[in-house]
Amino acid sequence: MPPLSRVGADGSRVVVIMAGLVALGVLVVTAFGFAGQARTLPMTFARRVETFAYGPVVGAARQTFVAPASYLSEISLAVRAQGEPTPVQLRLRAVDGVLLAEGRTIVTPAPEPVTVALAVPPIEGSAGMAYVLEIERGVGGDGRLLLPIDAADATASERFVDHDGVERPGWTAHLTAMQTVRPATFFRTLLGSDPLTALGVFAAYALGAMALGALLRWSVRRLILPGLAPAAYLLGAAGAVAVAWLTFAGLPIP
Repeated sequence: MPPLSRVGADGSRVVVIMAGLVALGVLVVTAFGFAGQARTLPMTFARRVETFAYGPVVGAARQTFVAPASYLSEISLAVRAQGEPTPVQLRLRAVDGVLLAEGRTIVTPAPEPVTVALAVPPIEGSAGMAYVLEIERGVGGDGRLLLPIDAADATASERFVDHDGVERPGWTAHLTAMQTVRPATFFRTLLGSDPLTALGVFAAYALGAMALGALLRWSVRRLILPGLAPAAYLLGAAGAVAVAWLTFAGLPIP
């Protein structure tokens, strides 16, 4: 029969190995979950001002815009309904006229503009490409459709054509282009557009991982088993990845 000290040592070694494997598994699962998390975010954060409301729309108005980033996946538009619930028909086209997506929704009259959205399968090469959003009052009901217009902050790439086919220089509808991205694409885009902010984010997560790992290592060395320090480092890294995941997935976007 082996000595009790030998049995205790073997048992401690098994505990250390099992703890390390569990910590490694937690880190791998967390890392894969974070890498696969997709989120739809605005491509820009421009604040539109409603100069006036155009309408009632009786045909199809058209808003041309250029997507500033890749993976265009949704267009949101501010509209107003007057009188009764009003159907709105949206169609997204490439500049050559190819239809990319269309949808219909009912807008209920409200004191403030209502946002309607049109989803499209993510377009990987959308950055720098021009698109046309057709806005039309759908068939049915007696309500009136109005479009909030910003006549003071249109960019050179934004063109608004009214339902009579007349281009209105300086006008732009309250349109927001959205992109669906995973963390790698998001951080790569952030690094390209704002390197200082991206480096700050990377540094914060690296310091967080080191701090969590050091805290866990100190805790297990003093309170449990010194040999569990490697597992503590792995759990600290998993904790930092989990914080990054939760931040990316749940951070409110203004």
